[in-house]
Amino acid sequence: MEIFGVLGIAVQQCASYLVFVTERLHAATLPQGEVYRAVDVELREIGKTVKRGPVEESRRAIEERMLSEMLDTSSLLFSYDFDVTHTQQRLSDLDKHISSDPDDRSGLWERFTERELSYVWNKTILEPFESVGPTRITLPVVCGFVQQVSVVVPTGTAVLSLISRRNWRRAGYRYMSRGVDESGAAS
Repeated sequence: MEIFGVLGIAVQQCASYLVFVTERLHAATLPQGEVYRAVDVELREIGKTVKRGPVEESRRAIEERMLSEMLDTSSLLFSYDFDVTHTQQRLSDLDKHISSDPDDRSGLWERFTERELSYVWNKTILEPFESVGPTRITLPVVCGFVQQVSVVVPTGTAVLSLISRRNWRRAGYRYMSRGVDESGAAS
C-alpha cells in the first residue's frame, strides 16, 4: 500500500485512528505547484491496549464506520508544494518573501504555519502533530472544488483555474449552504 500523506490522528471515544491518504488524483497545476484530490482515505487503529467486550467492540466498529463515511468524499484537496488554505493573491504575496533557490525549501514549510485555519478541515486531527511543527508527511486539507479549462484566445491558449474552499464552521446541517452566517463565517 502506498501512502500519500497523513491527515492526522482521530481520537474517538472507543479508539484512536491514524488517518492517511492512500489514493490521490491530480486535480490542477497552478504556478505554485500541483493540487491533488484525496480519492481514498484509510484508518488504522493505534494505541489499542485493552481487550474490548462485545459492546465496546460494537461501538468501536460504529465509530470507525462513521469516521470512514465522513472522510469518503472527493472534495478534500491538498498540495505538497503550497498551502491550499490560502487564496492565490495571498500566496503571491507570500512568494515575495521566499528564497528563489529551488534547493532552499525552508520558506515553503514556514508558510504552512500561517494557514487560514477556517479552511483546514483536518485541523482537529492534526493537533497531535503541532508540537512537531509542519512536516512533509502531514497534510492540511481543504474541502472544496477545483477545475481547470483551456480556452483558445486570439493570442494562443489560456488556462483558467477555479478553486473554491468551504469554511469548516459551515459544515454539518448547512454543509451545502451558500453565503455567510450571522457571525460572518462564509460557506
